[in-house]
Amino acid sequence: MKQVFFAAAILLAGSGGGFAADFNMAFGDAAADTPEGLLAGGLISVYGGYLGYENEQVDIGDEEQGIIGARGAYALPINSRISAQFDLIGELNATGSDDDGDLTRGDYMGAVHLDMRDPSAYLFGAFAGAGQSFDDGDNDDDPIGFWFVGVEGQKYIGNVTLGSQIGYVVSDENNNESISDAWFARATAGYYFTENTKLSGDFAFFTGERRNGNPKGTMDVLSWGARVDHFSSEFPVGMFLAYNGFDYEGDRASDESDAPFVHEVRIGASLMLGASSLMENDRRGAGADLAPINRWTSTSANEID
Repeated sequence: MKQVFFAAAILLAGSGGGFAADFNMAFGDAAADTPEGLLAGGLISVYGGYLGYENEQVDIGDEEQGIIGARGAYALPINSRISAQFDLIGELNATGSDDDGDLTRGDYMGAVHLDMRDPSAYLFGAFAGAGQSFDDGDNDDDPIGFWFVGVEGQKYIGNVTLGSQIGYVVSDENNNESISDAWFARATAGYYFTENTKLSGDFAFFTGERRNGNPKGTMDVLSWGARVDHFSSEFPVGMFLAYNGFDYEGDRASDESDAPFVHEVRIGASLMLGASSLMENDRRGAGADLAPINRWTSTSANEID
């Protein structure tokens, strides 16, 4: 899937096109002629839904599992062009059972983004974070930890936002299960029908080493998603509906239980802080997001044999 990394790199280069020209402005004269500045604000979201595993592709007792979660994102401007954004995501699974209880019960991750942006044109920056995944089996007392770093960019074209991320992930190799020494590339796109109604989608490729016995093998994950957000024009509250798909493939898979195809549906509510519209939040406030690194690492460590 080198094409995915190539496409993400092109988007990053495009989003950073104004970076050099604006660098002196960001660190220089604050009185320079700049577009409307950044704002302090963000989103708090809660959601529920389910995970569905295709028939006989995982060794679990219940192929449809409930999920609840929450995400908070808040941005603080450093100056007229640079901001720091803080993300925190946590999820709990109402899972079925298998012989050893080796199923994901929950995961969480947090991250910090440091981005330079022109709200009328682009965002370009970097992010770093960490998280943990835990289950009721062999990782109950010793959760799998993971850490990640990456670069990101967005390009604003009228009502369209194009974005990309490229990153690196390492994790604990507890019980020789988790993915580590992994890379990912992600491309995103969003369209605003109005300032408060947005349709977005993303596609990502994640690949890394996973020890399932000896020697190590490679685990590849394709993931994709679509989401609709709508906020009230009078109150800072909104609703969203989302779908995510995941396709796991290992080069040492012994059967289909080592290569599950997973569907995820979510419905949730959001509270907006600091911005007057969703579009304003995304381009002047907490507009960066994260790839589903928590889901990639937890499923590869637990549900996959």
